[in-house]
Amino acid sequence: MAEQFKHFYTFLQEKKFCDITLVSDEGLEIQAHKIILASASSVFYTMFTAPFKESKENDIVIKKMDSKVLQAIVKFAYTSTVDIKERYVEKLWLAADFYDLCYIKESCSEYIKENINPTNCVSFMKTSDLISDKEIYAFCWSYFLKNFTMVVNSDLALKEICEFPIDYVLKFIKHDDLVINNEEKIFDFIICWISHNTYERSHLLSNLMKHLRLHLISEEGLQRICNEPLVRSNIDILMDLKKEMANTKPLYTLGRNTEPNIIFAINGHTNGRDYCIKYMDTRSEDNLEWKTSNHLVFCPPRKDTIMVVTENGFMLSIGGTDESGNDVNLVDELDLKSTSKQWVPTTPLNKPRTFFEVCTHKQYIYVVGGFNSSGRCFSNSVEYYDTNSKVWTEIAEPMPTARCRCSAIISNNQLYVFGGANENYLATVECYDIGKKYWKQLDPMPISNSRMAITRILNVIYLIGGYKALRRVLKFDLQHFNWDEMPNMHSGTYDGTSSVVIGDKDLFVFVNDYGTLQRERYDAEAKQWQLVDKTGEPSQGFGRNIIALNDFTLKSYGIHL
Repeated sequence: MAEQFKHFYTFLQEKKFCDITLVSDEGLEIQAHKIILASASSVFYTMFTAPFKESKENDIVIKKMDSKVLQAIVKFAYTSTVDIKERYVEKLWLAADFYDLCYIKESCSEYIKENINPTNCVSFMKTSDLISDKEIYAFCWSYFLKNFTMVVNSDLALKEICEFPIDYVLKFIKHDDLVINNEEKIFDFIICWISHNTYERSHLLSNLMKHLRLHLISEEGLQRICNEPLVRSNIDILMDLKKEMANTKPLYTLGRNTEPNIIFAINGHTNGRDYCIKYMDTRSEDNLEWKTSNHLVFCPPRKDTIMVVTENGFMLSIGGTDESGNDVNLVDELDLKSTSKQWVPTTPLNKPRTFFEVCTHKQYIYVVGGFNSSGRCFSNSVEYYDTNSKVWTEIAEPMPTARCRCSAIISNNQLYVFGGANENYLATVECYDIGKKYWKQLDPMPISNSRMAITRILNVIYLIGGYKALRRVLKFDLQHFNWDEMPNMHSGTYDGTSSVVIGDKDLFVFVNDYGTLQRERYDAEAKQWQLVDKTGEPSQGFGRNIIALNDFTLKSYGIHL
């Protein structure tokens, strides 16, 4: 049979036994065979058999299809092969969708994945949205967010983005995963987008400026923004900018989602006898070792405190114990942008708690769950601290499940809470919509676990180690809300862990176990973990915080290694 089918393409080339002529928009005529076209495409089958005028005609004009695309589709019908070129891949993709040619669609999708770049990604994204290809749209959207700086530097792509409606522009400029090396470039894009149609868009400036992260912009950068004519004519925006100038500012304008590459292991506290800070600079693979840092200001003021850094440059020390060993709800704050760089007391937690989880979102710090030692009960309370107003606010609707030692992270205005413990270890997963202010339950974890390290890479949350599964690593897909598992780690962890991504593929886990420092690397190609190093000796009562920062961010705060 295979030998017989080889003759069909020869018949096409020699125009033998043809019973239909397809005509492109440009007038190209291709003589073919109805039975071959109908067997390849359900649309051609319907066209030739249903009571349409095409079923009675020998010449059919294929509308909105140029010659190259028509030739590619006809050739595919006879040979099951397709030759894709960038100059017509989107037209071929659209035609394949319309004519129900699944193999060509899949081939176009693979071509796009392999050949996407800053110039074509916007066009690919628009086309995938047009044909409702959710997988490729998500792929292009992710690429767009991650490479926004290069995309807006492409004249062709920028022209297409400037055609976007306001809702679409708002969608990406406020997106948590937007990667930009300089926040002022967001402002420059806003002005460019408005200038594309000033008459109809100038009134939208205030709405767009709400999503500019002013705390990332230097004083010099804010002054440049104030001098923009569109801004000067808006008193409300000018007042907000002047108010922001009164805050301590970074020396240089920062970006969003800059990859952390300096890891600090902070042990002890300033009221103790033994305390030290070590750091690892991960930028050089040839010199990965822990070094002693003289930035002792990072040492927190109390024992057993939880440390966290916000996007706007504040380090907080939350909770811990006093000199008598009693749990406290005290909070201290260190403004990394200030010249003095001193810990100062700030507003304490609304509710006393220990064994709580902490996560950050922009200038906010969220404290989730915990255990109330005075009331001897587990907490379902969530409160957040605004580093601008210095006020703690409790979320009105309590978390459905009271718990301590859980893991939490925020992505796209959603607070995700995993596992933990109350009377039992938990597999429960709950999500709070910060904007709409309600909780919902998600599918539980595959195992009950607590004290897991947590991080997120794009649409995947990683849960690492934990008290009940030291070496296991779980993956939670935020797009499809399903679970997967990675190979087991070598040593694992259940406390004092920070997880960061170094490079495009590898996941690094840094552990500070009361002074013992270790680092494991997941090799994505080999699909296995490697114990890279382990150093130090554990010290009873020693602190165990790890903070991950970016080298440029440190320089903008006036901190030099």
